Amino acid sequence: MSLKVFIHSKDGCPHCVEAKAWLDQHGIPYKELLHNDPAVRQALYDRMGLREGQRTVPQIMLFDGDDVHRIGGMAELKVSRLETLWQQTQEPRGERASELRR
Repeated sequence: MSLKVFIHSKDGCPHCVEAKAWLDQHGIPYKELLHNDPAVRQALYDRMGLREGQRTVPQIMLFDGDDVHRIGGMAELKVSRLETLWQQTQEPRGERASELRR
């Protein structure tokens, strides 16, 4: 199964820059989705079901086939098991995305 990482971000966001640098440093490819319009970001947060304190960028999402997992922001990315999971999926027997937050 192929994992795909998406990062919802906006221009001028230092945490977005930090998250992209972290992904680059760990060799994890990602697709960036820019949301510079505040109304568009609010609609995204509504679709994700995020509470007030979670309505920030970046929002990092992991797609594993039909399964979607929200990692969260930069703080959650640092403590997630994404790097390990990504490395294991590059080998013949990889761990599932649902194992990301053991």
